[in-house]
Amino acid sequence: MNRFSSFFRLFTCLIIVSLILTCAVSCKGGNDSSSDESGSSDDYGNIPLFDIAEFSIVRDGDCSTGVTSQTARLKDTISSKIGISLKVSLDDDDAAPDAKEILIGQTNRVASEAALTKLSAATKKEAFIIDITDNAIVIVGSTEAATERALKVFINNYVLTSPKGTAINISAGKTLMDRLYSENRIIASSGTEFELILTSTVFSPPKLPSETWGTGVGYPTIIELQHSGENNGILFAANSVSDSGKRGSPTSLRVSKSIDGGKTWALVGEAYETFDTSIEACWNPHLFELPEDFGAFKKGTLLLAGCSIDSAQSRKSHLPVWYSTDLGATWTQISVIDEGGGDEYGVWEPYLFWDNGYLYCFYSDDSGEKHDQSVVYKRTKDGIVWSDYTEVVAAEKFEYRPGMGIVTKMGNGKYFIVYEIFGDWNGCPIYYKTTDDITVWNPSDIGTKLD
Repeated sequence: MNRFSSFFRLFTCLIIVSLILTCAVSCKGGNDSSSDESGSSDDYGNIPLFDIAEFSIVRDGDCSTGVTSQTARLKDTISSKIGISLKVSLDDDDAAPDAKEILIGQTNRVASEAALTKLSAATKKEAFIIDITDNAIVIVGSTEAATERALKVFINNYVLTSPKGTAINISAGKTLMDRLYSENRIIASSGTEFELILTSTVFSPPKLPSETWGTGVGYPTIIELQHSGENNGILFAANSVSDSGKRGSPTSLRVSKSIDGGKTWALVGEAYETFDTSIEACWNPHLFELPEDFGAFKKGTLLLAGCSIDSAQSRKSHLPVWYSTDLGATWTQISVIDEGGGDEYGVWEPYLFWDNGYLYCFYSDDSGEKHDQSVVYKRTKDGIVWSDYTEVVAAEKFEYRPGMGIVTKMGNGKYFIVYEIFGDWNGCPIYYKTTDDITVWNPSDIGTKLD
């Protein structure tokens, strides 16, 4: 775990949210646009649709490699969706009369110039616009990076989510006119766009450098109560703090609470390692609320899994589970899911998941000799006694290290797991795979890479 930052947990969470909610992203519009004779409306209402098969793609001949790459992706995406390969050309020549074009970047077309005029009038910041006219779809930004971002948004939010056939739903509501990138929006690496509603500080580390080391605060997890009656809607967050050896007592996992929708937060409790006081509750907290009565625990009980390890991170690690029945104020350790060695042979990154009366814990196992690291799971009927582990992802190539698994059950009944694979390439690419039965996985299947 310590080889990776908390960023990757957030990133993988973002990947799952992006996959599930892409079609539900809300985008703002401006003035209405009119479609030409090829336009139509679908069952959702008067949403203008364009027959994309009638268009060609025209790109600025002097653009970045990122824009060129996304233009090729746009062509390939349309081709795979409608079975027709659109012509791609540069803006060396003027448009033919009545030509229908997707204009990318600062082309020599009048429609591109008009869109840029709107963009410069609306904002002085880096921004993009996707402008719809009778015979043109203009995708352009104030910079090359903004144009590349606009292409990602157009492909992911509109081409990929359009109805079947050659008609492309290219509007959110009624139009994409003056749809700008601004400071209150976040663009995921996939191009999916999210609107930032508010920001708040959940937890801040001590301000003195002598009181923490490394990143200070890491590995956040947040849940909203849904099975706790009058307390439903309360938010809980947990995080680790890098203050082992600096606070005068063993470190702990910190739990904070918000009763105003995340606007403000207060530290309410800490979870300490009590089963083995030679190690500390140090890493990887994951919060969970029981959706049903479970063993001796009532529906709505809060659970917290984490990783305890010795202060030198070299000798022993294990995955403890705590519970709280007083809204996070006190935490009692109830079991240990698995044990491992120190930094090179440990167990970490627990993720709790409920299914059909069982509590599952998916986690990263670095303790074996056959694989450098694997994603495995154990399950329990009472939170106390855990099963033997089952491998979920165990790459045949030893140095590939799958980890940080996150699991969900999709609407079609399949189980979906997403994880990183740290190996002999740059970065930690994200992979996923699915199964019809949560207890049955093909561990040697490395999964599908998310591009």
